[in-house]
Amino acid sequence: MIRIENLSAEQHQMLDLIWSFNSQEEYLDWYSELDEPDRMQALVLMRLMAYEVLERRVGEFSDQARELLAQFRL
Repeated sequence: MIRIENLSAEQHQMLDLIWSFNSQEEYLDWYSELDEPDRMQALVLMRLMAYEVLERRVGEFSDQARELLAQFRL
């Protein structure tokens, strides 16, 4: 589960809406109808989600990486 803290009520609502889309096409249709400030908000939220996913992925590999690096310590 992705967790993003300290969102405003508006950001939370927009993020819930983004999560509800079933396809990229559905998201892009919605995005194309937004005004400029809402587009920027949507981009920021999408980036935050991407960062959270990456952070989790890196965390999954950090223990493995430490073990591998430990094999090469002198």
